Amino acid sequence: MRFSVFISVLRSLGPVVIGISLGFTLS
Repeated sequence: MRFSVFISVLRSLGPVVIGISLGFTLS
C-alpha cells in the first residue's frame, strides 16, 4: 500500500521536477 502511495506522489511530482530540471538546463 505504501508503494502505491509513493507511485501516486511520484506521478504528481514528476512533471514539476521535469519542468524545474528543464528550466535549469535552459537557463
